Amino acid sequence: MARNSSSPELDFTDLSVSARLASCAKILKPNQRKVAQFVMDNLESVVDMTAQEVSEKVGVGRATVVRTAQALGFEGFPQFRVALARETPQVQSPKEGIAAAAQAVAANLESIVIDEDELNRIAKRLGTARQVLVSAHGLSAPLGTTLVARLVSVGVPAMMYSDATTEKLAAAGLTSDSVCVAISGSGVNTPTLRAVTLARDAGAEVVGLTSFARTPLTELACHTLIIPKAFSSFREEILHASRVELLFVCEQLAARVTPATPPKTDPLAIVGEGLQE
Repeated sequence: MARNSSSPELDFTDLSVSARLASCAKILKPNQRKVAQFVMDNLESVVDMTAQEVSEKVGVGRATVVRTAQALGFEGFPQFRVALARETPQVQSPKEGIAAAAQAVAANLESIVIDEDELNRIAKRLGTARQVLVSAHGLSAPLGTTLVARLVSVGVPAMMYSDATTEKLAAAGLTSDSVCVAISGSGVNTPTLRAVTLARDAGAEVVGLTSFARTPLTELACHTLIIPKAFSSFREEILHASRVELLFVCEQLAARVTPATPPKTDPLAIVGEGLQE
């Protein structure tokens, strides 16, 4: 997760986040020191903040927050937050049964507020697209696979690639009548952002499905659906590794898509044949 700092005389491999903050205070640049001090004063709350939110609290640019994390030996701010979540105290919740867990998830889903008009606009655009490329990596990859399957079943020519190089080639080959759907809970996934950038440069419309309003993904997307996290904290999110709220919205999105050209074969018949094999 962490890496050594670019400075050869510093080795942070075995140091905790707090130790790194303390030991680097004097060598950081002035604005980076402001970021480090804010983190030290707000360890628990920073776990649930994005780089943009930290930058606004401190009064520096988002890039400064990212560079501060890198100066502390991390690849970026997301990796920094994960390390911080591991280090800061947490309250152990009692083990619950499946029914109780299901009720908790249901309560979270019921509280989600989605822009229905934007959801319908995206569904309409997907229905008229000549080609749809879905980009989803890491914890979001299963969601991308599900969305592709749902779109293909109703006659939308959708595709997804697990190999980043192949995905970039496909994104660069999109046209103005194509759509690239990017699914990223954090909105900062590097392979997804690279594909989205290539797709946008090729003239394709970009749709972003994410959990945060101000991220690199939302800046690149033509249409964005902000899906709040089902879990109340970043620590819970990485602990449970869940994207249940994003999956739910993907299902709702696919259910509203009406393709311009219906599928030539009955998807129910094909699925039925598969169940008999």
